[in-house]
Amino acid sequence: MDFATLDDGLTNPIYSSITNSGDELRIAADQIISTDQKDTALVKSAILRILAESGSNIFLTSDIALINNAEKSLTLSKNVILKTNDKMEITAPKILISLDKTLVQAAGPVKGFFGTSNIAAGKLDIFKENNSANLVISFTRGVKMVYDVN
Repeated sequence: MDFATLDDGLTNPIYSSITNSGDELRIAADQIISTDQKDTALVKSAILRILAESGSNIFLTSDIALINNAEKSLTLSKNVILKTNDKMEITAPKILISLDKTLVQAAGPVKGFFGTSNIAAGKLDIFKENNSANLVISFTRGVKMVYDVN
């Protein structure tokens, strides 16, 4: 998409593709607007789904996001929430998503729930390793986890 042609913006855009990792990526928003930065557009009320071939799903939302065509990335900011179908719910100030491979990165602080556990960390990475169908979820940098047995 050529962001320079957006002028006053595009309402209710929908984007869908398959990543190099073989997962389906879907993005919807209230509006996408061109910016002064080359290859970059502002996305309002972004909703993103990653449907992994393994059956794992990642669902992300934010009030604001920046999409960069040159870097093939979407950076979510302001009220960012990440949920998975295996009961993980995380908040972070910003989350970067690659649009051409399965990669989600949050430089913390990240905090939330993972199953029945509370978790806080300085960084979260979700990716595929060695062409595996499964997603790797990695919390690093000062990880604190409290497990609730109930």
